[in-house]
Amino acid sequence: MIRELVLAEFGKFRDRSFPFKAVTVFAGCNEAGKTTLFDALFQELCSPKANRIYGKTLRDRYGEARQAKILFAGKPLRLDEDEFLNLLAIRGGDIQLDLASSGSWMEKVKASLFTGGLDPRTLASRFKTLSSENRTLKHNKALAELEARAETLAGEIARLREKRARILSQEGEALRAQSELETLADHLRTLQAKLKGLDGELELEKNIAERRALNGLLARLEEMDSRSRELDGLRDYLQSELTHYDGLQSEMSALERELELGSSRQRELELRLERGREALAAAEDARLKREALAAAAASGLDRLEAFRSAAGLREAGRWRPGLLASAAACFGLGLAGLGIALATEERPFFLPGALLMAGALLLLFLARRAAAGAEPAGEEFMRRLKDEWQDREISLSATSLEGLTRELLILRQGAERAESEIASARRERLGLQAELETLRAGNEQSGHKLNAQKAALEEWLSRRGVRSRDEYLERTLRAQTLQRELARWQEELRRLLADKRSPDPAQLRRDSERRLSDLDREGVPALGRNGAELKGLERTRAEKAGELEAARERLAGLQRSHERTQGEIQGSLGEIPQELVGREGELREVENRIEALRGDREAAALLQELFARIAQDSEANLLALGRELSLQFQQIVAQARPVEIQALATDSLTLADEAGCARPLPLLSTGTRNAFLLAARAALARKAYPQGGLLVLDEPFLALDTGRTAGALRMLKGLRAEGSWQLVLFTKDETLLPLVREIFPEAQIHLLA
Repeated sequence: MIRELVLAEFGKFRDRSFPFKAVTVFAGCNEAGKTTLFDALFQELCSPKANRIYGKTLRDRYGEARQAKILFAGKPLRLDEDEFLNLLAIRGGDIQLDLASSGSWMEKVKASLFTGGLDPRTLASRFKTLSSENRTLKHNKALAELEARAETLAGEIARLREKRARILSQEGEALRAQSELETLADHLRTLQAKLKGLDGELELEKNIAERRALNGLLARLEEMDSRSRELDGLRDYLQSELTHYDGLQSEMSALERELELGSSRQRELELRLERGREALAAAEDARLKREALAAAAASGLDRLEAFRSAAGLREAGRWRPGLLASAAACFGLGLAGLGIALATEERPFFLPGALLMAGALLLLFLARRAAAGAEPAGEEFMRRLKDEWQDREISLSATSLEGLTRELLILRQGAERAESEIASARRERLGLQAELETLRAGNEQSGHKLNAQKAALEEWLSRRGVRSRDEYLERTLRAQTLQRELARWQEELRRLLADKRSPDPAQLRRDSERRLSDLDREGVPALGRNGAELKGLERTRAEKAGELEAARERLAGLQRSHERTQGEIQGSLGEIPQELVGREGELREVENRIEALRGDREAAALLQELFARIAQDSEANLLALGRELSLQFQQIVAQARPVEIQALATDSLTLADEAGCARPLPLLSTGTRNAFLLAARAALARKAYPQGGLLVLDEPFLALDTGRTAGALRMLKGLRAEGSWQLVLFTKDETLLPLVREIFPEAQIHLLA
């Protein structure tokens, strides 16, 4: 039993130890270390070899420096890899069961089911195979090969006998072969001469191609020297300074826009100032007219007053003091509003001022009490006064003396308003004049800055020897293009120097020129065959080479045949009797082996029949195993589900579904299949280890619902109660822990972070 797992250095764990009990649970989220602990258990229990797949996996995952140790309470436990992974370690949502395994654990299961640990049905099946006459089986293939060999030997014996009779007639054939050899040798010499001539022509074409390549190389070197000299003249343009130029250009554009806006504003102010002057002149003219009208209105008011005094109307037309004061206040406020509107050109003040002026006139009208009566003299006076004003081209519309008085008062006040309007216009003109002077000074300063900026751009272009930004950009792009071309050429040149084994370009140039001189001395022309002609020449050379090779092979074959024939003739019949004796002895040996194999097949048929009878007795053991699996499964699903085992193989196993229909494992749902395989693995572990052992469960309930998970835990508790089994459970499902504590209150639970 495991007492403690100590991890000195293993994955994410350093100097950690975990105590174990009869039931030990490791719970934590993904990457909390559950797989690391499982692998540590696997390593220490099974000691996988470093050169096999499991050992390589542990090394790749945790490195060579991993260190772990298991402390046992009692005798240490050592397991086989296959036994641990396929029986005692139940992992994941898709649990597997290999009943065809040849591992040691399956031998233990078989030993508990069959006498001597051998399944008689398996033996019967094997002997049935050995007794079969199917030609695809190994022993029948061996028999067929021996029969074929016997046939071959019989044929060889017949051929040797024929050969003995044919040797006597071979002397004539040898003479004919000698003549054919001489003819073929002449043809071979002719082909060799033609091939040599073709090789000379191809060598000449090779030299011509080399000459063209050398001329191209020298031209390329000269071209790159020219480009290099050109680049030297453009070195100053490799690093583009257009950002600075564009910054200057941007600043100049901003100054131009600023100057344009200032000029526009200046023209606007000059226009407004001109209009202000015209308006002031018009106001001056209007003031003179209004002053004349005010004087006439004052005279009219005096005459009205005199008339009213003379007519005795003064007492009847007395003023109301309260309304008169209100009219004066409204008139003052309205006059102020109109003055502000005229001075500042703020139109919102104009309407309230006009309304207050109108209100003042209405209150003035109401403040005067109406006369007690209207006499004809008053009407006549009003008519004459209106006619006088009509002569001034001003029409008075009042129908009473009070109304006429109000109209004359308004005309008299017009001169005062004209003076206010003139003062406001003068203030506005002075303000516009001051703003215009300030703006002119600013525009002049902006013009100086713009001229300075233009001079700076011209100086920048002149210092770099260009007339425009486009010319500078063109030189920059040309310099960069040359630099890239030279970089590519330098790489190409390095490869050429390596291929030609030259230390530097100068040496490469000298070597190329020297080789061209050699080719000139050899008389190699500059022009050779075109591509089609060269391919035709190569094709002709290949055809002649093929003919030559075929002729050589034919000549060699004829020579060997002639030599063999000469040897046979010279040796006469000396070797044939010995060969016949050897072949006949081998044939007898093959026939004896054929007889033995046929006897083995007949004996296998008898043994198959014998073990088939014995197998009938072992079926009861398989039925008992099926009942045991069914009981284990029933604890998980809480329902009786019959299990039938035809043979100790996974595909010979059927299980009843919820409706009671027998189905093979692959046709069951994942949850039901995993529940059964969990029960089956536990039952087989108990068969292999009747005294108890270790069972490791790594997320075994992934495909199970809550009810089946609880049933599975109770089934495992029953396994604990029947033997000394130690359970180790790995899970990331935290909701499983309360159920584990309920069923296994003694469990040791480690919460991994």
